[in-house]
Amino acid sequence: MVAHFQGYVYKVVVRGLSGNDGNLYRFFLSSSPNLHVPIPGGNAFTYEYCCRVPAAPPSGWPVTVHLYPFANEHVVSIKQSNFDRDNSARLTIFSVAKNGHDAPVSGDGQWTSRVLPIDSREYGLSLDFRLVSEATTFNDVIFYVTDQYDTAVPFFAVPLGGPPRYKYDIDMKAHKGVMRVVAVMLFKQLRRHYSNYSHYSLSRPALRRGAVSSASWGLSPSAGRKSSRLS
Repeated sequence: MVAHFQGYVYKVVVRGLSGNDGNLYRFFLSSSPNLHVPIPGGNAFTYEYCCRVPAAPPSGWPVTVHLYPFANEHVVSIKQSNFDRDNSARLTIFSVAKNGHDAPVSGDGQWTSRVLPIDSREYGLSLDFRLVSEATTFNDVIFYVTDQYDTAVPFFAVPLGGPPRYKYDIDMKAHKGVMRVVAVMLFKQLRRHYSNYSHYSLSRPALRRGAVSSASWGLSPSAGRKSSRLS
């Protein structure tokens, strides 16, 4: 039992014995030895993704790959690095504080990187590294992220806090008296609108707090693996 995760953690190591490309494998965390039965609350993380970006279909629709690095409360900035993307895709970053920030992608057999600041609103949540490709051939690519101390940041298969959604910061301030006048005018308009329908009864609306339901997370990460990090 690991207190930090409030659960058990298992380490899986996959080593490519030969070749330097295309060593593909797939994981599924299951409660059954023969079937894909998701474990409620199950998740997986890695510190480096070596994955295959599929080729775009003949229809011309682009392929989108999501990677979810996690920022804890000690992360001030992150440095994303990627290798061998062949300049054939677009990388954008989304979070509660980032709405499609562009990030560089690497060329053929090359590394590229960029440092990005982390907003306090992103603490304890995952970011969404969204890689969109229109290439007609598949390509294997390497991704990893480090913090301001050059310490590796984990990628989670299932984003913590759910898929990142940008939160618009709208400052709305209104005087209570003005809001009351608007409410009264709206009520009068509604009453006039329904005055010809005797079966309607206008009164103060009842407020009910909506229930929030949670979903069990299954796990089906898929990634390719190159034999070693290239530098």
